[in-house]
Amino acid sequence: DRATMPVLWLSWPGDKHFPMEILKKSYDQCGSENMVSLIPNMRHGHHPAWSRPESYAFAKSVAQSPLAHSGKIWCQRLESGILNNQLFAKFISDRELGSATLVHSTDSGITGHRKWIETPIRLTKRNDIWLADWPVPQKVTGWFVNVEADGLIVSSDYHSGS
Repeated sequence: DRATMPVLWLSWPGDKHFPMEILKKSYDQCGSENMVSLIPNMRHGHHPAWSRPESYAFAKSVAQSPLAHSGKIWCQRLESGILNNQLFAKFISDRELGSATLVHSTDSGITGHRKWIETPIRLTKRNDIWLADWPVPQKVTGWFVNVEADGLIVSSDYHSGS
């Protein structure tokens, strides 16, 4: 909660060592601007994370920003949730977002042991705000939305339940 530099939370929904609920508590308590990237099938460990481009793009965007001291990151999650049986996630980005994917589970128990389903969903842009939305899947027990730009993945907040 005392962090002043921007923070990247890079993980995956199948991580048995750092379940999604604990990860969410951690980034919710972060005292600075932060970005979440949840990469399906990434695996646990240093090598899987180092082989992904998200951490390098994050560091570059912060270090090269004219406002680097203020924590300018290239994509920010704004809000996400469910409204009228439609899930949604909003983002603002310096880059053109190319696609959105709903990542969800209908299983119960520790998130690292669940099966995660990936579904391409609608992505639109209105007044510099990107909106990804889709009907709520039946029996969903956990979900988040990933958006992609130039091969980089940024995630919405993780939500448990429907």
